[in-house]
Amino acid sequence: MKNILLTGCNGFIGKKLYYHLNKKRYNLICLNKNENLSKIENLIKNAQLIVHLAAITNPFNKDIWKVNVSYTKILVDLANKYNKRFIYLSTYNVTFGKDNYSKTKRISENFIKKLKNYVILRPNIVYGEDDRYVSRLIKVIKGFPIVPIVGNGKNKIQPIYLDDLVKIIENCIKNNKIKGIFTLSGKRSISYNDLVNLIMNKLKINKKVMKLPIFLIKPIAFFSQNLSKTPLITTVQLNNLKFDLISDIKKIEKIFKINLKDINDGVNILLKNE
Repeated sequence: MKNILLTGCNGFIGKKLYYHLNKKRYNLICLNKNENLSKIENLIKNAQLIVHLAAITNPFNKDIWKVNVSYTKILVDLANKYNKRFIYLSTYNVTFGKDNYSKTKRISENFIKKLKNYVILRPNIVYGEDDRYVSRLIKVIKGFPIVPIVGNGKNKIQPIYLDDLVKIIENCIKNNKIKGIFTLSGKRSISYNDLVNLIMNKLKINKKVMKLPIFLIKPIAFFSQNLSKTPLITTVQLNNLKFDLISDIKKIEKIFKINLKDINDGVNILLKNE
């Protein structure tokens, strides 16, 4: 059985991945970013591979460069020294983002691309129980008399269900032949307007929708992400509204031998678990 060194065990994705792999009886070692260098080196030396999920997503967090870049560089250098397979969770945003989160991920990807054996995963919006996108939207629709939509709502997203992402990471662990960079999205794209309507139809409610200009929400996002660990909205999310976050999934389903979940089915699961 492989010894797997896992960072970000307490995060939204990390918790789910740890639980899933633990059930499969993998030997998991959770690495705390505050461990000293000698302990990190010893753990990497005795592991078969590293799965690096830990990251700061708030672009205004003062520690973002230390955690997302410097810490990643340490792990990559040691992985190179001991010739270890490296699985890295990046973001779709590296292809267009100008914020510090996207920048730090791009820099880290460049470190990792120099390794002999690596996988870089660039997930689209990841949703699941208690996520900051679809699950939060469900709560807003259920709890507010009016449903706010930032922007015109026409931008398309293609969110990937958390369980699907976890299965893809597990396939990377099991199959050493999987190498390179992969953009990960869900089964199909949907506009934000249509997603709101989809959820309201399933809840059998009909509420008024209010379109909010992006420029009005920017100050709220700025203060929210600086004052709260769980901000209502972030500047990264606002910037994402400028783009259609979509990609072709045929290659992904074939390589990872997975039938990705449709947003309709994912919403059904979330509503069932509410």
